[in-house]
Amino acid sequence: MADDRRRKRDLSPVDDDNKRRKLHSYTLEFKLNAISEVKKGKSKEATARKFGVAPKRIREWYKQEEKLKAMASHSSQSQRKRLDGGGRRPLLDTLEERVYEWIESMRSRRLRVTRKMVKREALKIFSNEGGQDYDSNPEFVASNGWLRNFFNRHRITLRQKTTVCQKLPDVLAPKVSSYLLYVRSKRLKLNLTLQNMGAMDETPIWLDMGADSTVDFVGNKSVPIKTTGHEKSRVTVVLAAKANGSKLPPFIVFKGKRVDKGLEKVTGVVCAYSKNGWMNENLTHTWLNKVWGSLAFSRRLLCWDAYRCHIQDSTKQLLSKLKTDAAVIPGGCTSLLQAPDVSWNKPFKTYYREIYEDWLNDGEKATTKGGNMKPPTRVQLATWVKAAWDKVPTELIKKSFLVCGVSNAIDNSEDKDINVLKPDGILYDSRDDILSKLQKLTEAKGDLSSITETVPTEEEDVEATAENELGVDEDDDFD
Repeated sequence: MADDRRRKRDLSPVDDDNKRRKLHSYTLEFKLNAISEVKKGKSKEATARKFGVAPKRIREWYKQEEKLKAMASHSSQSQRKRLDGGGRRPLLDTLEERVYEWIESMRSRRLRVTRKMVKREALKIFSNEGGQDYDSNPEFVASNGWLRNFFNRHRITLRQKTTVCQKLPDVLAPKVSSYLLYVRSKRLKLNLTLQNMGAMDETPIWLDMGADSTVDFVGNKSVPIKTTGHEKSRVTVVLAAKANGSKLPPFIVFKGKRVDKGLEKVTGVVCAYSKNGWMNENLTHTWLNKVWGSLAFSRRLLCWDAYRCHIQDSTKQLLSKLKTDAAVIPGGCTSLLQAPDVSWNKPFKTYYREIYEDWLNDGEKATTKGGNMKPPTRVQLATWVKAAWDKVPTELIKKSFLVCGVSNAIDNSEDKDINVLKPDGILYDSRDDILSKLQKLTEAKGDLSSITETVPTEEEDVEATAENELGVDEDDDFD
């Protein structure tokens, strides 16, 4: 089969048109070496054959020798491959500037931009404002070639979405600001240490965690990937850690009521059961007692989302008994402010998938009477969860609290490291206002009454996360 595939590849026709259209670029060193050959007495044609270029290129470089040497003598210019003014001139520089500004405007509002939309906008600008340029360039049709070169010239590319934009920045700013001020106020008033601040999040783990892509041979019409057939079966894993980097034991919720005694032998995890495999009010209390812990000599702060069982009265009463204040992340902001969402969940699932795939690829697996492969056992799953959680770096845990505005120095020196306030952050335009309020709060020693803020109600936050019973927002990365 391999020979057939190799023979098929060798006999495949060559696309002469594509071959002729292939472009090359050459370094300054390459060009100067070619010039040196000519100066040694070789003809330009012989030099062209030796270096595998057209004779025309050798003649051009020979005429440009002084400029090429001047560029090579400057370290900042030595990596360039083209002289100033070289290459084909962009068609309608003004048009490209307008298209670039349009893309910037669309993305600043977090709106989707497609290749077709860019071409359509370019034609619109060209026909409406081309003026004299339209008469001199009537052939402009916003072709795929122009689009490709335009993207290359302006460092634009197609990107996969990294978050679901449910709210615009101007809507998020007051919520984010209120949350950051509340957390800072608690730190200042209660003199909280890194050990007394933590975060938790529920995230799903699927019994089949294989990826949807694989390396395969070109031309194969079918690309199957082996699984156990349990892609829709899952359990809930609760991950929690403290701002000093210490990790709390994973809390695993299995579907059903049957107790697996084998799980008692898996150390370092806490297992529980529910009808649907999701967290609920009772299991939240179990997690607080068994994982968060009842032994505390001073007040603590727990950062979590607005999932309904986190903000019920019974949970609030238990938190009070455990000497814990809750910092509830506003609805729609978990991908910005929740440390697990921002930093832990993705690497944890990556490590888990690696362990799962090693198991899947290693040897024969048990099968059912119908010949179907059995999924991993609960004991195996719990063991893998513990191993994957152990692999998440401690430094990553520490940094997650910093970039989410929880563990930053109270002298405000690290406030600029908060993700949403960085130059590429979603709330960079509100940065000065938020930093100013944090500074005033520090001067007021945590007294929030010195700053007027509109805090979102719990009802609003519940509504924002109600679409997911796990309390995991749509923007949670399941990859």
